Amino acid sequence: MCNANHHPSFPATTMIAALADSPVTVAELDCNLRYTAVYSPGRLLNGCEVIGYTNVEIYGPQGEPLMVLGRLALASGSPQSGRVSLIQDDITIHVDVRATPVGDNEASRRLALLAIDITAQIQLESRILERERFAATGQVAATVAHEVNTPLQAIESCLHLAGRVHDPAERTRYLRLARDEIKRVGYTLRQLLDLYRPSEVQTSLDMNGLIERVLTLTTISLARRSIQIERRLSSDLPVVIGRTDEIIQVLINLIFNAMHAMPRGGHLCLESERGQSAAGLPCLVVRVRDSGVGIAPELQQRIFEPFFTTRTDGSGLGLAVCQRIIDNHRGTLRVESELGVGSCFIIEIPIS
Repeated sequence: MCNANHHPSFPATTMIAALADSPVTVAELDCNLRYTAVYSPGRLLNGCEVIGYTNVEIYGPQGEPLMVLGRLALASGSPQSGRVSLIQDDITIHVDVRATPVGDNEASRRLALLAIDITAQIQLESRILERERFAATGQVAATVAHEVNTPLQAIESCLHLAGRVHDPAERTRYLRLARDEIKRVGYTLRQLLDLYRPSEVQTSLDMNGLIERVLTLTTISLARRSIQIERRLSSDLPVVIGRTDEIIQVLINLIFNAMHAMPRGGHLCLESERGQSAAGLPCLVVRVRDSGVGIAPELQQRIFEPFFTTRTDGSGLGLAVCQRIIDNHRGTLRVESELGVGSCFIIEIPIS
């Protein structure tokens, strides 16, 4: 266990006793970011000899994010927070870290470090994310499976007619039609498979391409409900980094939400453009706008709460998961709505 190099006071002793075997790490570092005292090792420092060492000396290169937070806190004189992932004994742990500078003189400032193990929370969120992704995929798959029957019947008819006609040109025409329908089915099924294939790494997002992909999979459901689709997609989009499968999940959830808000049909508009966030930073903006029933003002913040839903068949997790995904992309998801007029869900992702 990690030990301090001085005798703690009575309040500190009480705190150490209260934090024993907890997931909370409380420690002090000097102006060179070397540990001088550990009051509670938590998961971050448990089993480590850390007094006199820096996080890079303890963890190697994966300790650099902790060093960055510490340097920023010491240089700015203000607390810095972040989330760090570390591999310990082949197990990945996730901790929320807050580094607070102590002292007015930058040359002699010390650092108070607070880290809370949130690995269990991350794992739970991951399971919820997979559940919601599976639910979204199920809605699309049900639609695709039902509608794929139409081109299959067309293929069967074309092949039957091609076998009965004697004119080579007519036979070629029927075979070409059958081939086009086969390509259509294949493309739709590939899109469906890509929807559920997790992204292993973050990559540059082709946002307009993702919007078109999602519309390919949802157009049939929207048309069945007499919902007209409009695209306002800018060709001058900034580069943003993210996970393709997660952004697709957000778009599908927002489109299905809009569909449920227009039970008697309506108008759905998807927009993309270069813009500015509420903080004035350059970002990529995506809007999903509907002409549905709208959301009451007092509910517009609650709809992002887990398990809150206004639908009898809803889980109340869809929008909460969407917001968490966009938060993880360092962006924001918000809604503007008016009862009887419609709603607009706005995604803002900062430029890389």
